[in-house]
Amino acid sequence: MAPHEITKAEFMTAATAERLVNHGRKWNVIFGAYSSFSDAETECAAKADVHLAAVSNALYLNTPDAEGLDNVGMPPIRVLVDYLDLVDQFNVVSTIATAEWTELTHLEKRWSFDADQLTQWDEDDECFHFHAYHGLKEPTIESVTRFIEQL
Repeated sequence: MAPHEITKAEFMTAATAERLVNHGRKWNVIFGAYSSFSDAETECAAKADVHLAAVSNALYLNTPDAEGLDNVGMPPIRVLVDYLDLVDQFNVVSTIATAEWTELTHLEKRWSFDADQLTQWDEDDECFHFHAYHGLKEPTIESVTRFIEQL
């Protein structure tokens, strides 16, 4: 699977970032066989930067300007909801609902959820990381709290 085929939260959890020393760039972000450089200040920001670039590149490769270039395929809608600015920039016509994230604290941990995913705050990285798909039809704070308790 390529970075543009998974959500930002999934990428943040699955990718690794190696701080570079004596190199012109700050980070090498690796996801399976894929790797890309970033000049972001933190590991979390580097991963986010690389995911944004991968989604942006995939969208560009689906424009008329990229005719004749290798097309890696369109990012799925569940990926694009995190990048509505890119959807506008590349004039992607789609029925994308804005992903609304709700944050809560439960069992002394900070969590965030949307219609499909549950993420957990990482103090070291200072960002949320994908934790699980909750599978709830209509997630509420109460239903997600019960889901967390069953983990």
